Amino acid sequence: RACGFYEDGLDDRSITHNLEHSNIVVSYNLPDEAQLDELKSVINDIGLAQIWGVTRSYDKIPAGQVAMAAWGVLDTMDGVDKDRITIFFESYAGSLGPEVVPC
Repeated sequence: RACGFYEDGLDDRSITHNLEHSNIVVSYNLPDEAQLDELKSVINDIGLAQIWGVTRSYDKIPAGQVAMAAWGVLDTMDGVDKDRITIFFESYAGSLGPEVVPC
């Protein structure tokens, strides 16, 4: 799937393909509109997210949670932590999957 912010979600099969390509997948279940706006702002401010990031709504995680995945790495948090999300992208974008292909 192309980089971007998918408020209607994406299926797990597509996301697996992104992970194989060394992309970062950010999944969220944020019913609070203010938190969703904050997440959009954070993702938009991370240059690497425009090249390596897919963000999707995902109702299979607890409400209020954000999960970040790279090939073999998962980090979850309650709410939105800009510094943590930024560091995750800086640490793992384009470096872990079996193939290195920007989305």
